[in-house]
Amino acid sequence: MTGRKVPTGIPGLDDLLFGGILRGSCVLVEGAPGTGKTTLGLQFVYQGAAQFGEPGMVITFEEFPEALYRDASNFGWDLKGMEGKGLLRVIATSPHVLVDQIQEPGGLIEQMAREIGAKRILVDSITHFQRLTDDPVRLREIIDGFFNALKRLGLTAFVTKELSEAEGPIPFEAYIADAVIKLYHERVPYAFRRVRYLEILKARGQEHICGAHTFVFTPQGIRVFPFPMAPEQEIVGNPTRRVRTGIEGLDEMLNGGLVEGFCALVAGPPGAGKTTLGLQFLHEGVVNDEPSLFVSLEERLYKIFLTAQAFGFLKDLIERECFRALSFPSAGLDVSDLYAQVRQSIEEMGIKRVVIDGLTDLQANIPDPRQLREYLFALLSLFEQHGITSILTQETSPAEVMPEIDPNISMLIDAVICLRYVEKDGHIKRVLNVLKMRTSAHDMEVREFRIGPRGIVVEGA
Repeated sequence: MTGRKVPTGIPGLDDLLFGGILRGSCVLVEGAPGTGKTTLGLQFVYQGAAQFGEPGMVITFEEFPEALYRDASNFGWDLKGMEGKGLLRVIATSPHVLVDQIQEPGGLIEQMAREIGAKRILVDSITHFQRLTDDPVRLREIIDGFFNALKRLGLTAFVTKELSEAEGPIPFEAYIADAVIKLYHERVPYAFRRVRYLEILKARGQEHICGAHTFVFTPQGIRVFPFPMAPEQEIVGNPTRRVRTGIEGLDEMLNGGLVEGFCALVAGPPGAGKTTLGLQFLHEGVVNDEPSLFVSLEERLYKIFLTAQAFGFLKDLIERECFRALSFPSAGLDVSDLYAQVRQSIEEMGIKRVVIDGLTDLQANIPDPRQLREYLFALLSLFEQHGITSILTQETSPAEVMPEIDPNISMLIDAVICLRYVEKDGHIKRVLNVLKMRTSAHDMEVREFRIGPRGIVVEGA
């Protein structure tokens, strides 16, 4: 291997590999049927030719070329067109013929590779090599020789292998290959769907990000969403600057507003005003030319806009052109996609205020407490790194006097604002109080508030 990296052209995968795979590597792509192995390999070869001018070869033992052309066209990949330009060769053959030809100097495979100047190759799938022998020792020798032959031809290879759904012993190919990528899918707890995952189990001689990362099939092919990681560098905020919520009485209780870069949790029962408070906070930012982002995990965007219109916020949100709203229905939420789109909005708009409505749905999609904490830590660190002041909303039971907050989450939150209902003089009233405000004095009083034509109004303010 030369040591120079080859970008795969697969969004997200190159991020996990810090730029790409080492040139000349043999990458084993393993997984159960239907996990996306062939698509990943085709995308690697096609994007090599289309994006980076690197001709490639596809060798298949299972499908006829016409079937590959058809499947690739679903992602907008014109394999026939690439063949016409001399940037691709698709070969349907048998393991016996391939092994004989690739090990023979000047054989057909070498001739084709030299003819187009091939740099990449997909072999789909190496599982069929088992037809060559029943002797496991001999099979290992054959595959080892095959990998070495690919390297002699100067090819960076994606080689697929089928696995069963059940975990078994580590296949010997994983020891021979330079890198191993595993694809699999798991059923989401309490949901009737599966989520696809990609893991880099091995990448010899190069840094890579381990762990399970979700991926999806898009109209352009596979897209990988790296699981969020907190920045390693030290984050230095500005504890002296206050960010006003736009709710006069609440800002007074917060001693002037939220601290810049802090995250506040707004907890309360349904209908208490959590979303309204979040929109009012963002509206205050927008009218002061601070780019703002609203992320809904509960409501469709049109309902959010109707709420904003009811309080007179919508006109400013639209006309100022520094507001963005994203909606991720909880039923099909991919939390890594959520993080990626939030990060993209931050980079594109220079976001300074964020509201994520609501934390309860996020918890439902990350049932593992440790994983949830790691995710929130990475997300809030991203906000802090960019000087973003944020609000998360959480739904609580109407019967709760004080909200029950997961200790793993509360340690990440800088401020807690509690909204609830109380009975007074035969009427149901809304009240709020600040339960926590890190590094700052705050008013501990319980104050009554109402939701009027312009949003939340704190009584006595």
